[in-house]
Amino acid sequence: SCMKRAFKTTVSKSCPYCRQKLTDFELTTNEQLMTALRTILPGYDAGQK
Repeated sequence: SCMKRAFKTTVSKSCPYCRQKLTDFELTTNEQLMTALRTILPGYDAGQK
């Protein structure tokens, strides 16, 4: 989400906070965290798809 926005808005593919280069960075989803958030907050990811 935040990383996807950062990649969409910059051509240089760098961290918006520390400016570290992220050209080889692969986005992965933390499935355990997503499951917990969906359990606690039903519909948590409804607007993110």
